[in-house]
Amino acid sequence: MMGGGRMQIVTDEGGGTRAGSHIRLSGKAFGLSLFLDQAVTQHDPPRAKTWETLGEPNLIVIGRYRMGFRLTGAASRSELRVFIDYDLPSAGIARILGWLFGRVYASWCVKSMLADAEALFRAPGLGHPGAIKSA
Repeated sequence: MMGGGRMQIVTDEGGGTRAGSHIRLSGKAFGLSLFLDQAVTQHDPPRAKTWETLGEPNLIVIGRYRMGFRLTGAASRSELRVFIDYDLPSAGIARILGWLFGRVYASWCVKSMLADAEALFRAPGLGHPGAIKSA
């Protein structure tokens, strides 16, 4: 989904693991320069984490966003909800691309997080996670 591009991730001393911590991403995708600054707005390990962009990000198909997860339940059966709320880019070709591909990209982001969580839960020593389903 990065069009052959790469992103550099820089975090502050909080490492993106506590409320208020900043995570900055910069790089290229499809030959275009990208940048965003985001901050963790809630962190209640292992139950919940939310982060959102600050300012106006320079992205291709989505603009500002808020993303996160909530984990509920017990050890024998848990439910993981991953979400993203996003705006379209503010102007130009990025806004048009957002209308065309924003929903697809947002869905890919959520499914990628769910797949990563599933792989973690299925890792040796963690036991069977119960029913894992994508939303």
